[in-house]
Amino acid sequence: MATPARATAGAERIELTAVSGLRFFATAFMVMGRAIENLWIDEGTDAAFLSTTVCSGLHTGAKDMVSFYFMLSGFTMCWGYLNRDFESDEVRWRYWIRRFVRFYPDFAISSILTYIFKHPYFFGCHDYGWGSALSNAASLLLFSAWYRFIPGSGYRNGPVWFIVTLFWLWIVFPYLLVPVRATFRNSSWSNFLIKFGLLWAISLVPWAFITEENIDMVRWALRCFPPLRIPEFIMGMALAIRVSQDRKEQVRLNPEA
Repeated sequence: MATPARATAGAERIELTAVSGLRFFATAFMVMGRAIENLWIDEGTDAAFLSTTVCSGLHTGAKDMVSFYFMLSGFTMCWGYLNRDFESDEVRWRYWIRRFVRFYPDFAISSILTYIFKHPYFFGCHDYGWGSALSNAASLLLFSAWYRFIPGSGYRNGPVWFIVTLFWLWIVFPYLLVPVRATFRNSSWSNFLIKFGLLWAISLVPWAFITEENIDMVRWALRCFPPLRIPEFIMGMALAIRVSQDRKEQVRLNPEA
C-alpha cells in the first residue's frame, strides 16, 4: 500500500506502508531462526520432530532470509534517497553520521545482550571460548565482516554478523545510488528483468567456488564479506526504482489514483 508523505526537496515522497510489515517479518524470522537453537533436542522421543522439522527448518530458512533482508534494505534506502544527491563530501558525511547515530546504540546494546544470553547459564546452548569472545567484541568495532578469509579465523557466527555486513552496505550506498539510478531508471520491463536477472546471476557466482574441501573455511567469508552482498543490495535498489517509476506512470495516467 502506498500513502502520501511529507514533501521532500519539492517532490512528494510516497510511503510504502507494506514495507514495515515485510521488515518485521524478515527480522522476526531471523530472530526465531537463531533463537530456535535453544530448543534443539539431541536425544529422546521428541528429538526427531522438534530438531529435524521445526528447528532445522527455521534455522535454514533464517540464513536465506538474510539475502531478503539485504534486498529489503537496499529497497528502503533507495526509496528514501531516490531523489537525493551525494555529490559532495559534506553531504556524504552528514548521511554517514546520521546513519551511525541512529543505528549504533541499538546495535551495541543488542549485540552485548544477545551474546550474554546465548551462554548456557542463561538461555543459550553454546559455551564460547576466548576466540569467539574476541570475535564478537570485534563486531562492536564493525570490522568483523572483513577478516573471514584469513586462515584460522574459524567459525565465528556472531549473533548479529549480518548487521555488520549491512552497515558497510550503508556506507557504500552514496556511491551506488547514481550508477544504479542511471542503469535502471526508465527501463522497459523486459530490459529491467534482464538487468535484474544478471544481478541475481552475479550474486550466485562466488558460491560456485565452494567445494567439500574448502566449505568450512570459506562459507562464512562468502556470507559476511560486504562486497559479495552488494548485488543483493542493488537488487533491492533496482526494485525501488521500478516501483517509483510505475507509481509515477500510474499517477500520470490516472491522477485521481
